[in-house]
Amino acid sequence: MFMKNLSTTYDLAPKEIHMTTRKIFASLAVTLLSLGSTAHAANLPFNSAIATFGQTSPGTFLAPQMIDGITSADNGWAIFRNTGAVDDTFSERALFTLATPLLAGPQILVFTIVQNHRQSHVLETFRLTGTTAGAPSLNSVQDDPVINSALSTVAGTVLTANGALITVTGTLQDIDTYTITATFNLATPLTGFFLDAIDTNGDLTASGGPGRQPINGNFVINEFSVTAVPEPGTWVLMLGGLAVVAAGARRRRVI
Repeated sequence: MFMKNLSTTYDLAPKEIHMTTRKIFASLAVTLLSLGSTAHAANLPFNSAIATFGQTSPGTFLAPQMIDGITSADNGWAIFRNTGAVDDTFSERALFTLATPLLAGPQILVFTIVQNHRQSHVLETFRLTGTTAGAPSLNSVQDDPVINSALSTVAGTVLTANGALITVTGTLQDIDTYTITATFNLATPLTGFFLDAIDTNGDLTASGGPGRQPINGNFVINEFSVTAVPEPGTWVLMLGGLAVVAAGARRRRVI
């Protein structure tokens, strides 16, 4: 029926029909391979986002604002305590609990950290990990992934991974988005993720926070999302299915 429709609609000769079919499936194959390497499924849904501390003055910047789908400048998570101390930004931890656990075994994940607040409120030192705890808490055991790549949208900004720890150096601009691709391979399902914002200066200087903001070391994460990239084997199976369909269409034409 597929071949008949092509012939009727486009008035194609049998040879042209075969070539058209091949082009269609070749195009689909290229598209699927491209998706498998550069894109991914919809964001994984979270039940909640909590943190060891959230800024309430000036402004309100709490952990749940990282997963509400809003990327505007003044909606996100920040950590400035505003107590009047010389240093008011410390190491803090955020936990994102998945609505549905991810299956055990290899999982390629893409983390996107959107930072749109202005005035260089971007992360400088942080750690991304997962957890398999049945009911994740801020004190749950952390599982390190293998960091495959870590990129910035700002030319000249460099993200360097040392295990699960990522440090940011180089060009500093008002806003930035980090994209980190990581692989987990755990024996039990992933139930959540941790983002540890780390003050490597030991809280000794005014600018010594986890962020690159030059005055107080603060940051604002406007949105945090995670997507899962299908394993290469999944795409191979899909392409194999396309090949079977194409072969079936060709056989019907011959018969």
